[in-house]
Amino acid sequence: MSYRTHDISVVGGTLHVAEWGNGAGPIILCSHGLTATHICWQALADVLADVLGDGFRLIAPDHRGRGKSRDIKGPFGMLAHADDMVAILDHFGIAKADVMIGHSMGGFVATVAGANYPDRFGKLLL
Repeated sequence: MSYRTHDISVVGGTLHVAEWGNGAGPIILCSHGLTATHICWQALADVLADVLGDGFRLIAPDHRGRGKSRDIKGPFGMLAHADDMVAILDHFGIAKADVMIGHSMGGFVATVAGANYPDRFGKLLL
């Protein structure tokens, strides 16, 4: 399944974000591991497309210091990543993601985001 990209202004620079699906179903926000980029979620998007067609919305950034978000200046750390996840929701006008998935370091990001912004995230999958 193909995806679209967006550049979102955050504190310190511009966050590169990928988006799969058409948004008609669940909204899934994904947080990658330390050495990955948004592209690690392509296989998940493909499986979801097989099951749901394009009736979902999967959104995943390149975190600060990674991929096309590598030039963002500080702040850094889990709280900065969590704030970025909220900035993504705000950019798209999404009040609450149905699911936030975190892999490896992204699990820490998801945990911090869920703890600090419990009204913005439904289920967490770590």
